Amino acid sequence: MTPDALVPTMLRSDPTRPRVSFYDDQLGERIELSTKVLANWIAKAANWLQDECAAEAGTTVRLDLPPTHWRTIYWALAVWSVGATVSDEDQTDVLVSMSEGDLIEPTRSLAPSELASQPDYFTAYAPPQDNLPALQCGGDTVSYAELIRSTNASAPRTIVDGPLIDVISTAANIFAANGSLLLFCHENTSLRTARSREEGL
Repeated sequence: MTPDALVPTMLRSDPTRPRVSFYDDQLGERIELSTKVLANWIAKAANWLQDECAAEAGTTVRLDLPPTHWRTIYWALAVWSVGATVSDEDQTDVLVSMSEGDLIEPTRSLAPSELASQPDYFTAYAPPQDNLPALQCGGDTVSYAELIRSTNASAPRTIVDGPLIDVISTAANIFAANGSLLLFCHENTSLRTARSREEGL
């Protein structure tokens, strides 16, 4: 499966199923995104990248966002929707951040984003190219062909953590296996056991 096929496949499976559950203990937030809501955010970000930034194959996008933030997930999928590259280089074509950059996302999840006016549906001008990089982080490069390793097993609801390259590549593979993500930012680890039980882990 290719990254651009992830969202259509998940929508066909179940548009109402929770795909991302996110906790920020510093802000006291819990956000849950169904397949349909996640798809809408991906479409909005992809439309902005394609129409406002002319993003395409070869365009590099830096996501200066917390790796386990729910916004990071839809931005990564949006970058891959236009065939561009998520990069951690200091100099990239596009910078998405919560403090500065080409697009500034709000810190609080329920605050309005600049993406709100973008369309909820996206059509790429050209599909991603398998031989081009989907990820360039920490000196490692992962091509589009290498990003999704296997879709044979059904993935359960899974806690995802780690650096950006691990979080978004793992997320892609979990989605490819029809799974869902549980993300924590500024986590109060003493609550992990209770929350895992509540979230059905």
